Amino acid sequence: MTGFLGRRLLIGGAAAVALSLALPAQAALKWKGYDWNLTNGGMAGVANGAPANISVDANGYLHLKITKTGNTWTASEMFTVQKLGFGTYQCSLSCCSRLPLPNQAE
Repeated sequence: MTGFLGRRLLIGGAAAVALSLALPAQAALKWKGYDWNLTNGGMAGVANGAPANISVDANGYLHLKITKTGNTWTASEMFTVQKLGFGTYQCSLSCCSRLPLPNQAE
């Protein structure tokens, strides 16, 4: 049996690291006990994700921004590495909008 499993090449059912794939480095963050990957580039919506738009302050609050540089908008998106499973998840949001959203600009 030969095939790929993630970044590992499977040969005869045994996993062995056989080559180094040229994959872009994944921006990551540890927050609230979980490992999070930060989107860098394409994501759902009209703006690309930018890891620089995500930060955690000294109080542990997560900040997700939408920014505009010149005529280019970037947004923020993150997702857990761990599987959380089925259930009800709850979060609280506090918003301070200083700029119009991309579809409201100009």
